[in-house]
Amino acid sequence: MSDESQMLPRLIAHGYEVHMLVPEDDEVMEPMPGMFVHTFSNVLRVPSWLPAPIQRLWLLPAFWTVGASAAVRLARRIQPRLVLGFSHYGAWPAWRAARATGAASILKLFGVMHAMRLEWPLPRYLYHSLEGVLAFKVPLDHFILLNDGTRGNEVAQRWGVGPERITWLPNGIDLQWAHEPLQGAERRRLHGVGSDDVVVLSLSRLV
Repeated sequence: MSDESQMLPRLIAHGYEVHMLVPEDDEVMEPMPGMFVHTFSNVLRVPSWLPAPIQRLWLLPAFWTVGASAAVRLARRIQPRLVLGFSHYGAWPAWRAARATGAASILKLFGVMHAMRLEWPLPRYLYHSLEGVLAFKVPLDHFILLNDGTRGNEVAQRWGVGPERITWLPNGIDLQWAHEPLQGAERRRLHGVGSDDVVVLSLSRLV
C-alpha cells in the first residue's frame, strides 16, 4: 500500500525496528535497513473458481488461525512494543501477538466498504460486512481508520468501539509531483483540448 511505503521508512528514521509478517507470495517483499520481513503459509490462495460465499467461509477463519499462530511465535521471539495489524484480516493476529507479549495492539483499516450501509436490514448487512464487524469486536487497544468516504468512524462506534480508541485520518496524496513544471499548452495540444476549453481534473479511484 502506498501509505505503508511512506510510513515504514519514517518509523525506521525515528529509531524503530520494523518487522513485517506477511503471507508467502511469488513477489518477495524487499527488506530495507531497519526492516525485516517474515512470512507464513499463504492460506489466501483459494481456487478462483469457487463461489465467493464459499471462499469467504474459508478465508477469514483460516487467516486468523494461521496468521495468529505465526504472529504469536514471532512476537515471543522479538518482544515488540507495538503490534500493528492491517485490514480486518490483521485484527485477531495482531491482538493475539500483543496479548502474548504485553505489547500494545492497533488495527489500521483502509476503509470499511459495505459496512457503511448501516441502513441495510441486519441479515443483508452481515452477509456483506461480517468480516468487518468481527474485526471491530476484537478487543484491540486502538484503531486507525482512514477517511475514504465510507464513514469508518461511525461504523466502528456502531459496533462498540469508543471514540477514545479511534484515530481518524484524512487520506493524503504524495506531493512530489507538485513542483514539476506544467506545460499547460502542450498538454492541451496532446489531448486535443482547445485553449479556451474548461478542463476539470479529478484525482480519484474508480471504485
